[in-house]
Amino acid sequence: MAIAVEAALKWNRREKRQMRKLQRAVREKDRERASLKRKKEDMVAKEAAKQKVVDEFMPFFVAIANNDMETAQNFDETAMMNTIRTTLNDGE
Repeated sequence: MAIAVEAALKWNRREKRQMRKLQRAVREKDRERASLKRKKEDMVAKEAAKQKVVDEFMPFFVAIANNDMETAQNFDETAMMNTIRTTLNDGE
């Protein structure tokens, strides 16, 4: 009887060790997933900022390409450069 109890306790300890090992692996995967999620959110935000710059200044570029100087002169160069500079600095 004592041998059976000892075997059951040994099996129980082995199962607990295995469970702790699996729990550590799950926690590690959860941390990895959270990290990847943050990286993805950062990438999406950076892409959105770049797209905003393109959307804001595309009419300016089209006006230049079409030699429409009246439309091109309506754009504030300082604001454009500040926006581009901010976008580039945020991307670093």
